[in-house]
Amino acid sequence: MRVTIDGQRLAPSVGYGAIHSGAKPTVKVAASPRVVWNGNPYTPPGTVLYLPGYPGTGAKIYDFSGQGNDGAITGATWTRTGQGLWYLDFDATDDYISLGKPSFSSDQQGTIEFWTTLTSSGATNVPFAYGKKSTGAVDEWEIRANGTTLTLSIFVFDNTVVSLNTATGAGKFTLGAPFHLRVTSDNSTLKMYVNGQLETLTDAEGTNSGQWFGDLTTDADSFVFGGLERDSALIVGWTGMIALPRIYSAEVGGHYNQERHLFGV
Repeated sequence: MRVTIDGQRLAPSVGYGAIHSGAKPTVKVAASPRVVWNGNPYTPPGTVLYLPGYPGTGAKIYDFSGQGNDGAITGATWTRTGQGLWYLDFDATDDYISLGKPSFSSDQQGTIEFWTTLTSSGATNVPFAYGKKSTGAVDEWEIRANGTTLTLSIFVFDNTVVSLNTATGAGKFTLGAPFHLRVTSDNSTLKMYVNGQLETLTDAEGTNSGQWFGDLTTDADSFVFGGLERDSALIVGWTGMIALPRIYSAEVGGHYNQERHLFGV
């Protein structure tokens, strides 16, 4: 279904708000499907972080959750999809988004979701991490991807000790192709969803007990999209895009089906 409001094509299933004008809007329905970004990001209910990339310029990415958790951009490049959505591209060398230590760092349950691509075949790639910026591996909560086996994993350090290393099976994504990733915790179990499908996680170290940001007991202080900081430097990065990242303070459902058309999935 294609919907035109005041001459601009929108997709109500995506839910990014309408474009208003003084005239009464007209709605026209076409036979062929087309989903577009209308440049008017709305706030998904319950978010404590939402970075839709609007307006797609500058050294800051704005938080539309209402919590004021804007991110500082280092190096990453603004890029736009054919549907009009702005996102950031990362080069795994010195590109990242820094969020500092927002209030949700004390949460012991929650959800993180985002769209991404990985173009590197390296064994360790990190699209998101929470750790101690100025020291080594003290407290860290990481999402990792292996560009060779195409596995995804969650890695947790708690006070220098590996608390959890749990991973999916192989072949869960395709290099260079967009996919949607969601990780949730109900304070008892971590779950991972790839393109809306619940994946089986196998613990290689530690035990999956729902470890979330607030369970790190020492002094983690740095949320980063696009890599992992240690000793005030990016030691592991991400090569590819990250788009529409969200964090919630509860276990919630994802937006894969509502947004997949924006990425041609």
